[in-house]
Amino acid sequence: MFLRNLFLPLVIGALTVALSMDASGTILVNEDFSHPDGDLVGQTPTPGPGSAWGAHSGGGSSPIQVTSGAAVLQQAGGGREDASTGFAVQSATATTYSRFDFSLPSGQTVDPDDFGLYFAHLKDSGNAFRARVGVVTPAAGGDFILGFNASGSRLSIADGASHWPTELSFDTNYTVVTSYNAETGVAELWLDPVDQTSPHLTNSAGGATGTLIEAFALRQSNDYTGSQIVDNVCVASSFGEALTCRAIPEPSCLVLIAGLALCGVAGRKGF
Repeated sequence: MFLRNLFLPLVIGALTVALSMDASGTILVNEDFSHPDGDLVGQTPTPGPGSAWGAHSGGGSSPIQVTSGAAVLQQAGGGREDASTGFAVQSATATTYSRFDFSLPSGQTVDPDDFGLYFAHLKDSGNAFRARVGVVTPAAGGDFILGFNASGSRLSIADGASHWPTELSFDTNYTVVTSYNAETGVAELWLDPVDQTSPHLTNSAGGATGTLIEAFALRQSNDYTGSQIVDNVCVASSFGEALTCRAIPEPSCLVLIAGLALCGVAGRKGF
């Protein structure tokens, strides 16, 4: 009885410390946009982590809005605000993953120029934008095409971008996961993935390497008149963590958990 009473609190306490140490290290941004309706800039991601959203271009000009628990990007003429949320600077060899849900409301015509319009991306402290995701004019009866470029700003095939092979539809919620490998300059995009082996695009346009990623950004522009609704943004250092926005314990932590569990069993048996 004495050993059981001794070991059980130790096991619980050690498990709590171990899990909290490993669980907090790799989720960089977690944002469900649970903010009051109004300007996104100045809001801190909920439930977190992530730094407060700030305007890195066009601050205060047609600001990005939070409406009914999502970010609404309005693409139209004139100057428009772009905003980003920051996190710890990733290394020049790191792979950074982002995840977000998005939809395009019906009633718009997606007709940007041949270069398309990107509305979400990773970035460094300046203007090095990576893993750009955006929309391209449809060609085969769909409502829009999803375009992707590792390092370049243009989403046309002629400029090295990749397109999702099937055209997409208005009023449909899609989940995107992207990755950018700073060591190789290669970026990947998954659409509605189940896991990392799900179908995806691989793009290396631009070949930019060594970018120190430290923010996730949303963009508004004047390439066409329309909107995107973005929700549930997550940035992490692994695919699984980005997809679920839940930290995955490191192997060392799992070994510690197993060992402590055995200690708990031993304590219960009175050894």
